Amino acid sequence: MPTRKRARRKRGKASPGQGHIYQRGAIWWVKIHLGAGRKPVVRSSKDPAKGRDGTMQEHAQKLLAELQGEKIRGEITGTDADRVTCGELLDDYLAYYQEDGKASYENVKYKVEASLRPYWGNRKARTVTTEDTRQYRAHRKAQGVDDPTVNRELAYLRAAFNRGRKNCTPPRVANVPHFHMVKENNIRQGFLPDDLHAKLRDHLPADVRPLYVTAYWTGIRRGELLKVRWPQVDLDGRMMTLQTNETKNNAAREIPILAEMHVYLSEARQWLIDHGYPQFPWVFFWRHAGGPKQIRSFRHSFEQAVENLKVKTRSGAHLTFHDLRRTSVRNMRRAGVPKEVRMAVAGHKTESMHRRYGIVDHEDVAVARNAMDTFFGSA
Repeated sequence: MPTRKRARRKRGKASPGQGHIYQRGAIWWVKIHLGAGRKPVVRSSKDPAKGRDGTMQEHAQKLLAELQGEKIRGEITGTDADRVTCGELLDDYLAYYQEDGKASYENVKYKVEASLRPYWGNRKARTVTTEDTRQYRAHRKAQGVDDPTVNRELAYLRAAFNRGRKNCTPPRVANVPHFHMVKENNIRQGFLPDDLHAKLRDHLPADVRPLYVTAYWTGIRRGELLKVRWPQVDLDGRMMTLQTNETKNNAAREIPILAEMHVYLSEARQWLIDHGYPQFPWVFFWRHAGGPKQIRSFRHSFEQAVENLKVKTRSGAHLTFHDLRRTSVRNMRRAGVPKEVRMAVAGHKTESMHRRYGIVDHEDVAVARNAMDTFFGSA
């Protein structure tokens, strides 16, 4: 019975202890050795050998040199980590975020899917360098995105890398590159001027007003607000309770119901009773003819009201919903609420975070001037 001859493999020059190239069929391959007890790494040059000019063989030699460099830098391990993509690391990170019950999961997922995955998803994690993060920043800024936003996006990718290295057995990545971040001005400047509060409130749809006044007076985050149910609201005791799994910091907290809040929350509750929906659970809802529906997004209504009234912050920028959170912290400080209580109501865990909301502006200085004049008498 005739025997089949095995195809001869053309070998390039071997590098003892490092690796070598060889030809299988029309393709040149690279094999690099990582040491005793570890599987060698094999890569295809993906270029067919055409003619005898050695061009494709030279390509394989360059690939061998690249892999040798990665070996020296510790970027290849001979394990499954060499094949892990950034997209897989982001999948793991989102799964962790969801399982941990973090209130900001939907926001993080949106940023990952809209910005990070299209750019990084198919990229091998082991190949990411600091220069790549700089190029990503340039790419996003060319799209009109500011540096603080890019910092947040890169922070999510960095967290995915760190989780893949520290929280997986075996590690899904061997090394975490340095992520280039741009220094930010951490003092937040946007807030709603006092004289525009009532105008903006009355210009909003009636359905959104209870939500707006609650955010204005308490600084509760948008994601936390939309999850509040009626059993958490004590209108008689004028107190609202946020549950552990509903807050960004996974910490329950009590929120005072101020006078204006009480008016609008009571009116919303009465609407449900009058229309036959006393068991409807959500505090903030759309009042449809067919029955109430939980408010999941109100961005269009809010932005339309801001645009119609030309509402701007003291810095001249258009008001955002998050500016109401800064406005609330500022108003509590001006009212003499102790710092510890302000932090508890706003949900700030650290003083450094709270200081980012410590806005002092022209109006505050004017109040101080008038108070001093009144106490000491005019000069």
